[in-house]
This record gives sequence, structure tokens and C-alpha cells, in this order.
Amino acid sequence: MSATLSATRLDALRETERMLARPLTTVRRVGIAAIAPFPTSSLARIIARMLARHRSGRILYTTPDWEHFAEPSATRRESAPPGLEGALRVHGAAWVGAPGLDDRFFDIALADAGVVAVDAVPALARARDALCLVVPVARRAAEDAVGLAEQLTSEGRRVVLAFDATRRGSAAWARAVGPRLVSPAVVLEPDAALAHPARPLASRTLLAAAELAGNLVSDPEPR
Repeated sequence: MSATLSATRLDALRETERMLARPLTTVRRVGIAAIAPFPTSSLARIIARMLARHRSGRILYTTPDWEHFAEPSATRRESAPPGLEGALRVHGAAWVGAPGLDDRFFDIALADAGVVAVDAVPALARARDALCLVVPVARRAAEDAVGLAEQLTSEGRRVVLAFDATRRGSAAWARAVGPRLVSPAVVLEPDAALAHPARPLASRTLLAAAELAGNLVSDPEPR
């Protein structure tokens, strides 16, 4: 990522910061899914940590691998929701739990939905307050899913697109169509740390995750 950001990019990042801090009236339940192989668990984890860094409320990330995360310290356990003693781990300032954990006492609850069929996207989007949908950058592979995202957005659902440019292939179509979509869209650039969590993330990945997070906790603009 260039060290110099354009005025337009700086304005977009300031708006992202405002979205990240926007208050919510109830739990915002968010799904992270992909229509092709992609490390959705890594993306969900990054978004959860990003949200926890910018918000004062509790952030929950649910994953089958929750027991692999660090145990909370004694001080941290004191701030856990009632009745969840022993059922939570931590990742940065975010809480981590098993799928199906009672999320009523959290500000935002993110769930890794993994890889889904395109025809399963509408039901998934309607079952969540917001859905981050990872799609390929190639038009032929992504067009149906992008069309569904646009349809769901027109219905008032919150669907945020992440174009997967981490694999080989031209991202020209994704870069051209993204700014014209009604659904917010971000391009995820190559970053080995997405598949290898022990590695440090690239700055451009952190910025993309911040944009995704901000859009996921914001409601669609009235049409």
C-alpha cells in the first residue's frame, strides 16, 4: 500500500471510522460467507478484532475452533457476560465462543458461515442483520452472487461484498463494477497472512477489513 493516500481515500477512511463507532440499539448479528473456497474464519476473526478495537461494547466471534484461542485473564473474566463462565476465549479485545453461544449480551456477534452455494445466500442474508459475502473477482464466477447481493440490498438487507483478489486472475471486472454497485464492495488484495494467521497482516488488508467492518455495522441508505 502506498504511504500517500489520495484525498478521496482519506475521506473514505474517515467515513469508515464513523461507521465503526456508530451505536447500535440491539445485537447486530453478522455472517461471513464465501461462494468459493476462501479462509472465511480468518476474515471473520480479523473483522471481529477490528470492531473490538474501535467499539466499547462486547464483540463476539463464534467458531468451531474457539477452544484454540487464549483463555481470558482473571481481570478479563470479570467483564464476561453472566452465565458464560468457561465458555469464552479471547482474541485481542474480542470474545470468542462456540457456534450457537448465547449472544444476547454482546454488541455485535460474528459467525463464520464458511463456503455456501449461491442459492443459499438469500436465506443466509435474511437470517442475519448483515452478511459479508466473499466472491471471486472473475465476472463469470461472481455475477450471479453479485446480482443476488444487489437484489437483497434493494430489499433493505445489508449485504457487503468482498471481491477475492488473493488468488491468480484478473481483478479488472471487480474493480470496474465495485464502485457502481448498490451493495458496498471491497477488493481483498493478495495477503498470505489470510491463510496463515501467525503472519502479520498487510496494511491494505487491515484497511479493507476496516471498510468491511464499518459497512457491516451500518444500515443501507434509504432508496
